[in-house]
Amino acid sequence: MPVSALKYYCTFGSPMPTRSWNDPNAKYKYGFNGKEKDNEINVDGGDYDFGSRIYDSRLGRWLALDPLMYEYPNLSTYNFANNSPIFLVDCDGKRILIHYIDCDGNPRTYPYKSKLMVPDNDFVKQAIVALDYDCKSRAGRRTIERAMKLVEDVNIIEYDPKNEDHNPTSKKVQSRMNTYMPYKLDKEDNLEMNAGQPIKVNQILWNPKVKMEILLDDGKTSAGGTQSAAVGVAHEIKHFVRSISRQWRYYWGQTSYSDNSKNKKYTKPEERRVIRWERRLVKQLGDGEMKRYNHFGRDIPNKNVTDHEGAHTTTSKNSE
Repeated sequence: MPVSALKYYCTFGSPMPTRSWNDPNAKYKYGFNGKEKDNEINVDGGDYDFGSRIYDSRLGRWLALDPLMYEYPNLSTYNFANNSPIFLVDCDGKRILIHYIDCDGNPRTYPYKSKLMVPDNDFVKQAIVALDYDCKSRAGRRTIERAMKLVEDVNIIEYDPKNEDHNPTSKKVQSRMNTYMPYKLDKEDNLEMNAGQPIKVNQILWNPKVKMEILLDDGKTSAGGTQSAAVGVAHEIKHFVRSISRQWRYYWGQTSYSDNSKNKKYTKPEERRVIRWERRLVKQLGDGEMKRYNHFGRDIPNKNVTDHEGAHTTTSKNSE
């Protein structure tokens, strides 16, 4: 393969003057750390696109605030690689983290699509199978890729029926199985605060051992089909993406529909939007998953994370 570019870099990634060469016919657009060059404002190799932020190699600084700045109060909020680019690599930092407990009982995380060896853990393996299955559809693939480019990580955690945080004792709060929580909540579903600010967690509680039985609009009668646990985790990832990229619409959509609304079967505008997206996901999968037209469902045991049955009847499509 012919060489298309040769570059020498200063410590923070700025090209050394007179020590670079490009094949004018190759139009090679990548540089420092393998990232794509953004030459709209600065000279060739001055800025790099890391996916969710632009990096200025001449300053050695990001052009936007570090989303993890509160965890590193001793560093500049625009710092790159902890100011140690020789020893450290600052990747885009946007990951889907799968949380698990190792064989010694220690909490661990595994980044989805990581080059690291997959740990010998059932939950991690089930989560990977589910996400890979969702990526077979264009809607699922684009949403998961988007989640991995946003300014914050999303954390997939296995639902634990014995954990009080997953199963609040308050009668007004139901089980949080298969749900997305942007902020940490107490047992009464109130925000937990730290220094006057809500604690951001971006958690998806997910149970890989159940599938959803689709119900009719009465919320009781089976519609004759199910959706897999894999579609369930994709649904929650879509909520995460919307909570970051369309923040005001996400939080505005948390207001419940009134009792006389024709969309009351969706409970909230946010759920209606995501369920409409979910139907597109299911259609593109083309694997017999049942579409739903409301926010009702019943969890039943499954054989695996992609286990489901097709529909024998159809749910109401009124107001669609």
